[in-house]
Amino acid sequence: VNPYGFTKVASDAVAHCYSHLHKMNITLIRISSAYGPRGRPDMIPRILIESICEGKPVRKFGDGTATRTWVYITDIVAAFMAALKNPQGGFEEFNTGTPNSTTLNDLIECAEKVVGKK
Repeated sequence: VNPYGFTKVASDAVAHCYSHLHKMNITLIRISSAYGPRGRPDMIPRILIESICEGKPVRKFGDGTATRTWVYITDIVAAFMAALKNPQGGFEEFNTGTPNSTTLNDLIECAEKVVGKK
């Protein structure tokens, strides 16, 4: 069992129980992998851009076919704003995301094009 995943499920369950027992409105918004200005330095979009700009090799785990969904920060902000403007009452859960997933190889190729290195 992944401890990170377990803590997310457990905290969702606590929030759900608290909402039900205390008649509180609670809204959970789950954030997918975000990218955009001022992104965290330990996240792959920033690591890729910096590595490519500095001419360093890009470190891959596996063959680069693993996928992830990436959501631009303004779309995540829009999700929060929509939840704030339209409270449903009770316990609500929303996932930010996109129907499109991107392989690491595709992300590297995109970063190379953006930086002008390929």
